Amino acid sequence: MARTNGKVGYSPTGKIEDVTPDMAAKFVAAWRAVGGRAALEIFDGMPHAFVTREPDAADSRRAIKLVVDFVRSRGATV
Repeated sequence: MARTNGKVGYSPTGKIEDVTPDMAAKFVAAWRAVGGRAALEIFDGMPHAFVTREPDAADSRRAIKLVVDFVRSRGATV
């Protein structure tokens, strides 16, 4: 993750909208390269963190279901 003003998790410009799909793909590839399990689903046209901005939107509900299903597939109770 980039650091801005000492804060982890922000892009170099400090705008969360600057997180791009290619950054997500690179993270997933790196995680898998060290043995991690990851799933990547791209929601075209949706901004970063759209689930928290519009939790009732159809794409948000779909994203939440994907997360819950992934966590359950790892043996967790959600």
